[in-house]
Amino acid sequence: PGWEFLTKSGWSATISPKLFYEDVSQAFELTDEAEVPVGSYTFAGLSGRIHTPGGNYLSGVFLVDAGSFYDGYRISLGYMPQWTIVPDLELSGMLQWNQVWFPVRDQKFLALLGQIRILATLSTKFSVSALFQYEAEEDSMVTNVRLRFNPVEGTDVYLVYNDGLNVDRSGKIPLPPLTSARALLLKINYTFNF
Repeated sequence: PGWEFLTKSGWSATISPKLFYEDVSQAFELTDEAEVPVGSYTFAGLSGRIHTPGGNYLSGVFLVDAGSFYDGYRISLGYMPQWTIVPDLELSGMLQWNQVWFPVRDQKFLALLGQIRILATLSTKFSVSALFQYEAEEDSMVTNVRLRFNPVEGTDVYLVYNDGLNVDRSGKIPLPPLTSARALLLKINYTFNF
């Protein structure tokens, strides 16, 4: 269930309740400061989005998500701006602030996330997209660059490069490697017509 509205000028918003049930059979860490113990959890929240009018030079989405979280609470706020620089070049991003706390265990943490996306449509057959994501809690950056080639309708060839960087390695024992994961992938999608 939820509620949504749209104005004539292009503003829109949604708000919806969420209900989760999760059986945790093995405890896991969210961060060095907080973990989720074994148990059955039912938790609820409220999620909302506000979209500014699209089709402009600058548009965006405001996000809010709040409620219980396992045996604690969570508040998440975010903003996703989008700039259409020229018709074939789009720059977008995301800033997200997540506060999580578990009062019974006196555990809490703040997770900050930043993201930049670039999409360049070079022609009807070629496009390039790139994603750069920084996570403050882990002090890591993920890079994803994708080249798309569409030789004929129904066929797409992707060359994808992924890299995970450990941004701050100083003072850590043992010294982590500069990259935590690196991959170069070739992917082909073909649509069969029957």
